[in-house]
Amino acid sequence: MQQPTWRQNDIFPLIARVIAAEYQQHQRFITAQEIAAALLRDPDARRVIDAAREQQGGSAEHTATNMVAWFSQRITVEQSEWLRAFERTRINDQYAYKPAVTPSA
Repeated sequence: MQQPTWRQNDIFPLIARVIAAEYQQHQRFITAQEIAAALLRDPDARRVIDAAREQQGGSAEHTATNMVAWFSQRITVEQSEWLRAFERTRINDQYAYKPAVTPSA
């Protein structure tokens, strides 16, 4: 069995950070495509992406998109610690995220 080229525990916190940062800047849902593009600009995420790409081939864009797809999949099957951290909707046939609103005390 082939070893995975990246671990969810390594990239998912970076995806969550990117969603929060993009939301802070744009104040709207951030699409999966936008998240993948932001990952490519993030130095920490880029290291994980480039290491995975060296092992499996393909483009950095495809690798980043795949990572975001796995992030979404884990939320869909409700097996993600990020499930309640984000609100999710569909925009142009792709998932989009923004930080969940936490009730005021």
